[in-house]
Amino acid sequence: SGGGWFGGGAGRSDDELFEHLEQMRKEAARYAAELAKQEDEARRAKQPLEKLQRPTLVSRTDTSITLNLYRNKTTTQTLPSDRCWELSLKKEREHAYAVFTSVKGKTIVTVSDLVPGTKYCFKARVGRVEGSNTAEVTEWGPHSVESVYATSGKPPPEGKGAAAARAAAEATGSAGGGSGGGGGGG
Repeated sequence: SGGGWFGGGAGRSDDELFEHLEQMRKEAARYAAELAKQEDEARRAKQPLEKLQRPTLVSRTDTSITLNLYRNKTTTQTLPSDRCWELSLKKEREHAYAVFTSVKGKTIVTVSDLVPGTKYCFKARVGRVEGSNTAEVTEWGPHSVESVYATSGKPPPEGKGAAAARAAAEATGSAGGGSGGGGGGG
């Protein structure tokens, strides 16, 4: 004969009332959260861009290095939608940095196609992104301090090794039939 304690209809309308109040509460909370978010975004838009800490090593292989661009314990950290990172890298002895990637969202970046056993320098900076879908960067923050990480494995015979190998090859005459020299004069 159902109806529980309240006997039929009353119980149901109590539930409905509760539902309704619950619904209103959720709406209010959502509205408050939305307002807070807008205020937060407005405040952040005026703030100078933070300087990133230097990229930290997550893992490495012979040909790739995975970095965390945001110093946070969790690797699931994502960026606020109005920010992006830009990661630049170079081989240790080179002068110019090349921009590897600009990232929205995830702060863990894997740089691949690297040379085994080679040191690379990395630095990152944060950018301010205008408009959620255009993702146009309107301003860049200062670059982080540089970090240097090496890939694992053995470096290929390059540099001194390669020069020595070339010299040896030339000495034994196996390099290009020895038709070098000549020309000169002037």
